[in-house]
Amino acid sequence: MTRAIASISAAGPAMYGIAMLFGACLVLGAPAAQAQQTGHIIADHAAEVSTRDVSAADQARDTMNRYGICVVRMKSVAVKRALSKPSDEAIDAALAKIAISECLGSGELTMSRPLFRGAVYRALYIRDFGQVSQAPAAVAEPAVTTSANLLQSFGDCVVVADPDDARALVLATAATQTERSAIARLGPALGSCVAPKNQMRFSRAVLQGVLAEALYKRAAASEPSRVK
Repeated sequence: MTRAIASISAAGPAMYGIAMLFGACLVLGAPAAQAQQTGHIIADHAAEVSTRDVSAADQARDTMNRYGICVVRMKSVAVKRALSKPSDEAIDAALAKIAISECLGSGELTMSRPLFRGAVYRALYIRDFGQVSQAPAAVAEPAVTTSANLLQSFGDCVVVADPDDARALVLATAATQTERSAIARLGPALGSCVAPKNQMRFSRAVLQGVLAEALYKRAAASEPSRVK
């Protein structure tokens, strides 16, 4: 039987990016055959492989984001435990262990650990702060140009510089006019957060993920009562 496949490249469409190595990829297949044989229940909100009339890369982003929402719904406690780990490496490893095929209704999804992390943070932000009318006010801080994790520092800088448009991008569906408009408006903030003589390249999936993480952390610190 032919299976639909959605995959996300670590490189993706170049956009303002950083050259980075993303490590091991997660490969998930829908457990339809297993469900029939064992009676295993597939989540009723499992993500189907996107069939929207967009590029393959955008279909994959769309599928990954819906997959992240399902994982946060089904594995909320495990996600919270994973994100409490003391290092980025430990967080990514813990999240990889809770990636479940039950959240993929059909086809196959391939993604790197950092992309999955971004999808999880986006899902958490939508769940806990998606109904808030605007992003939390951010205190101006100098851009960080050297860090153990330059990409996260960059994301935090962008959120500080333009929190409302960062929020608009995080909440946007992949490959929509809403997403394109948010990216266009973010241009000045993206540029201001890159140190002179530095060049950064990354995909839209990576950008959305790092902004989601920065937004979620700042929103959770500002309004902890909303965190579930």
